Amino acid sequence: MDESYFMYHEDTDLSLRCHLAGLDVVLVPTALATHDHDFSRNARKMFLLERNRFLTVLADFPTHLLLRTLPVLVLLEPMYLLVAARDGWAVEKVRTWMWLLRHPRIIRDRRRRVQAQVRSPLALDDLLTPTVSQTQLEVPPAMALLNRVLALYWTLARPRARIAP
Repeated sequence: MDESYFMYHEDTDLSLRCHLAGLDVVLVPTALATHDHDFSRNARKMFLLERNRFLTVLADFPTHLLLRTLPVLVLLEPMYLLVAARDGWAVEKVRTWMWLLRHPRIIRDRRRRVQAQVRSPLALDDLLTPTVSQTQLEVPPAMALLNRVLALYWTLARPRARIAP
C-alpha cells in the first residue's frame, strides 16, 4: 500500500498496480471484513477522496490510457464541481485542484515509480467502464445523457487494433 494515500483509494491503487504488474487480482465473494465506518462528508475526507482519485489516475494509468482519459476528466470536472457546490464541498474540490497544481513533482515522481513496475500496460483497458455511476451522491438528472455521450466517446477513442507498447 502506498502510504502517501493515508486513506481512500489506496485499495483501488493497489489493485490497479497489481493488474499492471501482471499479477492476478482475485475476488473472493465469501470473504468477510469488518470495517468501523460512519459515512459522513467532512472537509478532510472530501479533499482526500478527490486528491487520491486524481493521484490514482495520473500515476497508475499507462500513457495510452491516460491520454484517452484526460478529455473525459476535463469534461467531468466542471460537472463534479456543480455537484460539489450543491452538496457543500466545492471548497474541497477547488482545494484539490490547487494541490495538484502545487505538487507536480510529487505526481511526476509517483508516476515514474508506478510506471517503472508496469509489465502489462494494456491490463486496465478492458476493466474500465464507459459510464459514470454514482452510489454515494445524488444522481444528477442529466446522468443518462452524459453516459450515452461517454459511451460514444469511449467507442471512438478505443484503439482499433492492439499495438504492443
